[in-house]
Amino acid sequence: MALHRGTLEITRTESGRLETQRREEPRSDACAGAKLDATILRTQARDALVGLGWKPAIARAAVDEAWSHVGPAVAIDMLIREALRRCPKPTG
Repeated sequence: MALHRGTLEITRTESGRLETQRREEPRSDACAGAKLDATILRTQARDALVGLGWKPAIARAAVDEAWSHVGPAVAIDMLIREALRRCPKPTG
């Protein structure tokens, strides 16, 4: 699956040809806001795992792996659940 900034549009003409057209880049402040929201969400998920007793390094790795699996459009509870699935099983 390829990801892009949503600036490339591909359409088919009446004759069946494919045409590509670049759209205007999204505003950078919108991107910055999305990055901040993502950082806050990941930090909250990591803090929740640390609050449950996981070491910060393990919690961070689990959240990072879960984030790459579920993507940015995820609720905090789903991110925490996915991260918990990636934490090592307790021993003893």
